[in-house]
Amino acid sequence: MSPDRREDEVSKQIKDVYFKHCPLCHSSDSIAIRYGFLARSPTFTCSGCKAKWRFDVNWGTMFSDVANLGWVMLIEDGVDERGVNLINERHRPEFWQKMSLKDKPQLTDKPQALQLIKEKEIIREKEVIVKVRCPYCRKLHDETDNRCPYCGG
Repeated sequence: MSPDRREDEVSKQIKDVYFKHCPLCHSSDSIAIRYGFLARSPTFTCSGCKAKWRFDVNWGTMFSDVANLGWVMLIEDGVDERGVNLINERHRPEFWQKMSLKDKPQLTDKPQALQLIKEKEIIREKEVIVKVRCPYCRKLHDETDNRCPYCGG
């Protein structure tokens, strides 16, 4: 198998299987892949949050057509610092895939409306205050707020 074809195979694994959505900002179809000189230090970047990952590929041998994604490591955190505690940690692609599906805003039946996911309840003197996570800035605010007090979303 030619090197270009192997790179296409790995790119498809990244974009269509493991990183359909950015694990940090959950934007879809935002991954740009860059292969370095002789396929060394291949990286991909999210155009949404600007996070950058380095990945390892098991290219197989000249007798094998197999090219599989090995480990993936976050090397630069996004603009919102959601992955700051994961920088320089190697993880299997499945770890990032699960992370990209976790805490992703769920869509309702209405096309433009985002369903707010109730995050936690705080009880104060028999009054229940429900907190929801803003789908834009990801911060918690009271369910009674018309807009997010942090970003206005």
